[in-house]
Amino acid sequence: MPITINPTSQPITITLVEDSENLRLELMHQLTHLGYVVKGVENAKELDKLRKNWLSNIYILDVNLPGEDGFSIANRLAKNKEIGIIMLTARTDILDKIYGLEHGADIYLTKPIDWRELNACIKSIHRRLTPLLTTPLWLLDIKSQVLMSPNNQVLNLTKLDTKILTTLLKQPEEVVTRETLAEILEFKTLEKSEYRLNTIVFRLRQKLTDFDKDFTIHTYRGTGYALLGPKITIKERT
Repeated sequence: MPITINPTSQPITITLVEDSENLRLELMHQLTHLGYVVKGVENAKELDKLRKNWLSNIYILDVNLPGEDGFSIANRLAKNKEIGIIMLTARTDILDKIYGLEHGADIYLTKPIDWRELNACIKSIHRRLTPLLTTPLWLLDIKSQVLMSPNNQVLNLTKLDTKILTTLLKQPEEVVTRETLAEILEFKTLEKSEYRLNTIVFRLRQKLTDFDKDFTIHTYRGTGYALLGPKITIKERT
């Protein structure tokens, strides 16, 4: 059974970046056996593709990767304070360890790894993340253009969908005028773009309702729209 951040939150998700297929599969098997929800990739390029539809609580990174190395990946991932990073590498030099810890890693481990130590490290990071992940449970990732549910289900959005949803979220349960949305979407005038705006909002409303029946975009005739439903956190671009 997946380990959870708390009884009402999402399971602890882990992304493993390891270019050795045998080691990657072994690590994924062991972590799954420990109760975590795990996905693995072999390099930074594949990681960036995965992150468009998958958001992790914890990243386990090798250092010696083809293309972008683990230090560089950790440095950019660490801008998000709601995730944890473990470096797991064969590089044992103390300077490498210091460099990794100074550039985003929470913990620096060397191979071969004892599963008890790795599990303890994951739980330690979990304790740090728990206050950040308890509420709210919904997340809009602007960069990836996805809405993520508490159980890690993902709704892919268009660029225009994301702009509208972000604007509505900044005024929760309040009316956002049609003129404001037209300006956000960079339409020249509302009069010439009214049909297009109506179509975009209608399709977004349908997407949200199909994704979760508690969401709706309410129309205030002649005025604008308001988003009703569960609270959503906006993850800004990093």
